[in-house]
Amino acid sequence: MRANRWLGLAAPVIFALMVAAAAVSLAARWPYQFGGHGNRAHMLADFLQSGTALAPPLFILIIFGVSAALVRRRDSWGTAGCVLLLVLSILMLAGSAGEALAQATPDVPRAVQIFSGAFGCAGALVLAPLAVAAIRERRALRRRPGLPAADGSPAAAGSSPK
Repeated sequence: MRANRWLGLAAPVIFALMVAAAAVSLAARWPYQFGGHGNRAHMLADFLQSGTALAPPLFILIIFGVSAALVRRRDSWGTAGCVLLLVLSILMLAGSAGEALAQATPDVPRAVQIFSGAFGCAGALVLAPLAVAAIRERRALRRRPGLPAADGSPAAAGSSPK
């Protein structure tokens, strides 16, 4: 269960950093640069739809936060959280690389774009392998007969509780 434990620690930390980055980006009025260029005058609307220079759109951020909370569970919801984090980390890698490589504009300092890309890619490269390993650990534990369930009840029918 080491990968599950590490994912349960890393995902909330990365989520908290992403929320902080969103707040900084909104306060500094740094619009998104990847997939077009955001407008400083419509920062909140852009954040809801397309994100900011440092953060993904709000709905992605919410899904990430829910997934980060779910991975701590040992049931099928926890596995769903792992799968969601795997998918989101792949999207995070693509979006962060795109943000870093996007054409610079006067709205966002180039150093901010590069930092955003480096942070996002590093976070994704931490989360993706941990999510894969956590999913594998969960599958291996599910296949072992006779192990107690997370709630302490016997896992296999007919097995006696200890």
